[in-house]
Amino acid sequence: MGFIEDYTKEMRERTGAEPKIIKATAIFLFSSVLNRNVKIATSVGDQYLNLWFFIVSRSGTRKSTVLRDWCSSFLYRLDKKLVLPDEFTPEALFSVLAVEEGDSSYGAYIRDEASGFFSSATKDYMLGIMEKLSLVYDGKTVVRVTKGGGREEIIDPYLTMVLAGTPHIYNLLEEGMFRQGFLNRFLYITSDKILPFSEMHTADGYKTLIETRDRLINELGVVHNLKEDIVFMMAPSAETKWNLYRKRLYKDIIEIQKDEDSFVPEYLLRLGDSQALKLATIFELNKRYKEIIEDASVGLETVFSISVESMEEAIEYAEVRKKDYFLFLDKFMLQSEPKKVVTHEREIERCLKKIKEADADGVKRSDLIRSLKWHADFLDPILSTLQQSEQIKVDIIKGKTRNTIVYKPLV
Repeated sequence: MGFIEDYTKEMRERTGAEPKIIKATAIFLFSSVLNRNVKIATSVGDQYLNLWFFIVSRSGTRKSTVLRDWCSSFLYRLDKKLVLPDEFTPEALFSVLAVEEGDSSYGAYIRDEASGFFSSATKDYMLGIMEKLSLVYDGKTVVRVTKGGGREEIIDPYLTMVLAGTPHIYNLLEEGMFRQGFLNRFLYITSDKILPFSEMHTADGYKTLIETRDRLINELGVVHNLKEDIVFMMAPSAETKWNLYRKRLYKDIIEIQKDEDSFVPEYLLRLGDSQALKLATIFELNKRYKEIIEDASVGLETVFSISVESMEEAIEYAEVRKKDYFLFLDKFMLQSEPKKVVTHEREIERCLKKIKEADADGVKRSDLIRSLKWHADFLDPILSTLQQSEQIKVDIIKGKTRNTIVYKPLV
C-alpha cells in the first residue's frame, strides 16, 4: 500500500469526509512534493506531474478540514515555500514565484473556499491572472518587464492547485473562464452527499493524532526526497491502452464539435493527452517510490516503466473525473442565482417565438445563436429573463458523450 491509499484510509476514519475528496487531496499532495524531479519522456517532450483539482460539495462535507488542517499543514511542515499565499494579485504572484537564473519556480495553491478568488478574478487589478496561471500550469516560463523593477521571470514553473467551494461557486464563474482554458486544466470532484453521523473520539483519537500525522508526513517526505531527474516511459502495453483511450475521446470530440458553441473538446483533449498520463505515472510511482529511493543503482540515466495496470487505474480515475466535469458544467449552465433582467421587449418576443417554433425536443443555445444571429453575451440575459418570468424552462438531455441543455416553452 502506497502513500495515497494510506492517507485516504486514515483521513476517512478521522474526518468522515467523502473518500473521493480525500483521494483527490492525496494525489494532489503526491503531485505537489515531486516538483520537476520526476518527468515523463514523450515524443513531444518532457511532461511533469503537476495536477490541479476543483472540489465542489455542500457545506458540512468536511472538505475544509481535509484541505486546511491536513493537506496544507503537511506541505508546510515539509517545505514552507511549497505553500503559496491564500490570496495574490498578478504582482504578488510574480514576487512569490520569480526566481534567480538557474533555479525553478514551484508552489502549491490551496483554497478551501475559492469564492473569493473567483469573485475578484474579473476586477481590474486581477486582469490577466488566469492567463498567467494557465501558462504556469503548462510549465512555460513567464516574463514581464516593470518600470521600476526591470525584468522578472517565473522560470520552469511547477504549480499545483486545489480549489474548493460550495455550489454557490457556480454563480461566480463565467463562460470565458472555460473558453480561455483556465477551468479546463482541472480534474473535478463534485458531491451532493449528506455525510452520515460519525462519532468523534476525544481521548483515543487524540492519542494517535500526532503519531498518525507524523507518520504520513514522514512518508510524504520520502516522496519529496526522491532522487532528481527520475524518468518514466510507458511500457508498450500501457502505451497501447493509453492510445486506445485517447482514440475513444477523440471520437467523442468529433461528435461534440458538431455543436459549434461547445467548449468541451479542449477539456477532453487535455484529459486524454496529459492528465491520464500524469495520473498513470503518479499511480506507478506511488507503488514504487520506496523501491526507487532504496535502490543504490538508480542514476541519472535510469528509466522506469509505467505499467499497463497503472494506466488502467489512471483511465478509470479520469473517466470518473470526466463525469464530474460534465455534472459541474451542467450545474454552472443552470446556475440558480437570478441574473440581470433585460427590457428588450422585441428581442425577448423574437427569442420566445424561436423557442416555441422548435419541436418537442427543445432548442439548443447554439441553434438560437445561429438562427437569431446574436452574440452569446446578448442572448444569455434574454434567456435568463425568459426563465425568471417563467415563460420558458430548461431541460437536460443526456447523450453518449455529454449532456445537452435545451430550452422549451413553459406550457
